[in-house]
Amino acid sequence: MTSASGETTFGICIGPVDAPGATDAELYRHALRDAALAESLGYSGVWALEHHFSDYYPTPDPLLFLATIAGRHPRLELGTMVIVAPWYHPLRLAEGVAMLSLLSEAELHIGLGRGSAASEYEAFGLELDESRDRFREIVEILQRALAGGPFTYAGRHHSVPQALELRPRPARERIRLYGAISTPPSAAIMARLGLPPLSNAFRPLEMHREVLADWHEANREIGGDPDPVLPIQAHLIVADTDDEAERIARAVMPPFFEAQVKHYQADLDRYRHLKSYDFARIHGVRTHFSDPANLGPFSALQFFGSPKTIRRQIERYAALGFNKFIVTVNTPGIPQALRHEWLTRFAREVAPEFARSFRAGRAAA
Repeated sequence: MTSASGETTFGICIGPVDAPGATDAELYRHALRDAALAESLGYSGVWALEHHFSDYYPTPDPLLFLATIAGRHPRLELGTMVIVAPWYHPLRLAEGVAMLSLLSEAELHIGLGRGSAASEYEAFGLELDESRDRFREIVEILQRALAGGPFTYAGRHHSVPQALELRPRPARERIRLYGAISTPPSAAIMARLGLPPLSNAFRPLEMHREVLADWHEANREIGGDPDPVLPIQAHLIVADTDDEAERIARAVMPPFFEAQVKHYQADLDRYRHLKSYDFARIHGVRTHFSDPANLGPFSALQFFGSPKTIRRQIERYAALGFNKFIVTVNTPGIPQALRHEWLTRFAREVAPEFARSFRAGRAAA
């Protein structure tokens, strides 16, 4: 894979979650402590989410969040999973990414997506059915702006009629853009936009194989990067045995899906007519996994189990071509002490088999 150093890397997803009852201020303070722990253990970086107007990962400005981390930990890679591009003015987004590239000393991994919360689109005065076209235009403007030099652009939703140059000038060599992909039809679209896929461990391995094959084929057609960084996000629970990990998963993961059900419930009730998103089907999946008895197929795709089992799981995803891993322990309701236990065990008992950055910590332990 690989990072600029040529080595497989592991980052963590970061966001405002904790045990029930924590205030918003406590959520953010704890998230910053998660970042500090990640750096001390050898993780390459931290990745932020974006959500608005609910208790579900309230992170309305991921770039601001990451800029705060950059000031404390300038050598940590910073990533987004994802910035919902259609909610932004593309020039303001480009300026924010450019600023962040100068405030940090490490690579920026900017994951971009269309988003799926119709109620959030409505709050911003936008139509979800327009999201595909808006996403494409914003990506194209963002790419031109970050490339440096004056540029213009004419689109249906956004235009740059007079030539302008982005200021501050970004550290272009340290900025990587990705497109969130969930199904094979998205793969070629993202490749033709020049975006490597940003995936999550929510779908069967065979579907990931198909996504990557379709992406690589389209990427070759356009003469894209022959050695791309291919990130994937997976949930993490480290335990002494696989049975113990599954028991923990059945306790802590259903509240995660329940939070999704609550966040998107209004969309199901009010936006069934939309052609661009199957709210009823996705809502059914979230509701299904809210029942602990149904969690098995989801757990089988994650990094749940003993260190040995998790190492084998990483190898399965690596065999498909994934080469940057983002582990997630910050689901709603999981207290910081438990999150830190799993991150520490992963750093000492799993990651050293794949990445040199963790081996000094293992030796010290």
